[in-house]
Amino acid sequence: MNTPTAGLPEQYIEWLRALPPAHLVAFKKNQWQFYSLDELQAPIRINRSRATNATQLSAYVEMYQSHGATEADGPKKTKFSFERLKNSIALAVENEEILFTDPSEQFSMWRLQPEDCEVRPLNCNIVEFISTASVEDLDAD
Repeated sequence: MNTPTAGLPEQYIEWLRALPPAHLVAFKKNQWQFYSLDELQAPIRINRSRATNATQLSAYVEMYQSHGATEADGPKKTKFSFERLKNSIALAVENEEILFTDPSEQFSMWRLQPEDCEVRPLNCNIVEFISTASVEDLDAD
């Protein structure tokens, strides 16, 4: 399987497989719904671009570029390069925000606010995230 998820840490893949089908993952003030391994590979369309859930950030970059943007707004008035955003992997959603990991930076965790083309850090990597986050099974009685 030659997909962006093939490079995800095995510890994350095992954690993802153990998630209940209907879940919320709480981390700080957010509650994320993670894509399953199958959902990561599901095809989607953003604007005129086709992608998968995992690669949807590249479709957002194409849309932003078509509107003349050259990079995303990053933390503390910095910029977040579109190249870096394109090569990141989307993992989960909360309302309109997308949780993603950047493999080029030791799987650091970030969130994208698509409407504003704004990227914010979670100040952790993927292993720290899964060891700290709490999982709620929405189907539990």
